[in-house]
Amino acid sequence: MASSDVRAPDTYRALFATSKGPFVLALHREWAPLAADRLWTLLGNGFYNGARFHRVVNPGVVQFGIAADPELNRRWLSQTLADEPRVASNSRWRVGFATSGEHSRATQLFIHTARNEWLDEMAHQARRTHGLGARRDLTQGALLRSASSRSA
Repeated sequence: MASSDVRAPDTYRALFATSKGPFVLALHREWAPLAADRLWTLLGNGFYNGARFHRVVNPGVVQFGIAADPELNRRWLSQTLADEPRVASNSRWRVGFATSGEHSRATQLFIHTARNEWLDEMAHQARRTHGLGARRDLTQGALLRSASSRSA
């Protein structure tokens, strides 16, 4: 765990209110402990509030995780996570931190809107439980109004 991350509960829910409607993630620390701790910490710090979905690859993934506050984003950008083994399957509606290479996960998340075999090496720490049921709901530029967490 990075020195700035708080240990997350074994399971928790992340609640996201967006301009396209709400969605909820169920997080499982056993799937990717470092990633679950990071997301718990970022949610607790309001990191995602005001962020936007900035990349949509259809069918495939929707990406978000650049803070609306440039200073907050700068502070977290260099705090990368070590890679973790993939425990959960990479199926539709799984969520994991984006990576640009070895040990490069930081704040950006992928929501898999389809089965993405080309991303099978990614560790996933969550699955979407409800909300944003259609891929068309997740569009580039959609606003994340608020994000929070609570123990499951």
